[in-house]
Amino acid sequence: CLMSKRLENLNSIVAILGGGAKAYRTAARAVQNSALEEIFLKHADLREHVARDLGKLIDEAGAEPADPATREVAAGVMGKVTALLMAEDPAARHVAHLEEHEDRTLEAFRFALNHPDNARDDAMLREYFARFEETHQTMRTIKHAEDTKEAAEAQA
Repeated sequence: CLMSKRLENLNSIVAILGGGAKAYRTAARAVQNSALEEIFLKHADLREHVARDLGKLIDEAGAEPADPATREVAAGVMGKVTALLMAEDPAARHVAHLEEHEDRTLEAFRFALNHPDNARDDAMLREYFARFEETHQTMRTIKHAEDTKEAAEAQA
């Protein structure tokens, strides 16, 4: 059924974004860097906003929007545990795990954008994909910087 694959693709994105928002909020509470905290909270807000918008499409089609992806929630927990274990720079550990989430987010959008069943969603998906390319680049810049704090301040 064409509609079910469309909804499956949208729900995949919603689940990843929901889990990512939780991971970003957890990281924001954990870091001792106001610039990084601000970025994390902005990224969480964006994910929640887009998940709500896509959830409306799913709801309008008569289906239930997905809960946050277990994998994303687990990745957030692993990021927190790793940050605690690698305490020399916990912010850098959070950034590394969140940048991996960014990769999964872009991958889910690319899949939906390249799937014929999502053609009707193309404009909205492209607009949001561009925003997530920006958040990915922000996290990538911070991840590859020698000084996480300076990089976060430059990106905030």
